[in-house]
Amino acid sequence: MSKARQQLARVHGILARSRDTLDYKIESACVDFTEEALEIMARRGIGKADLARKLGVSKPYVTKLLGGGANLTLESMVRLAEALDCRLSTHLTEAGFSPRWVDVSENTDSCRIPSQPASQKFDPLPFAHDAVSAAA
Repeated sequence: MSKARQQLARVHGILARSRDTLDYKIESACVDFTEEALEIMARRGIGKADLARKLGVSKPYVTKLLGGGANLTLESMVRLAEALDCRLSTHLTEAGFSPRWVDVSENTDSCRIPSQPASQKFDPLPFAHDAVSAAA
């Protein structure tokens, strides 16, 4: 095995072990949350200045918050969700399983199934949209 391949294998091993650390899991959750917030902002045409006004904070703080430079707490996440006219949802997923989120409207017979989750390829849900609507 060449020296370059040995180094590459070593780096892959380090990365694989880091995914099991608590710090990695915390940072991953923060990244997923901020990516989703940024996606909602883009979809709704909400700028950082608009969000700062809604939160009652400065635009630089919003930039820091969404850029990973501020500590996300449950309180700050709920406040940000409220400012985006959203609700923060949490869920515990047992080891060995991947969560699948389905947003079902409380006011209509509709649901929103994201085309792809933030961190990995999405496998289509095993049921039809009509089944979700009927169950709601």
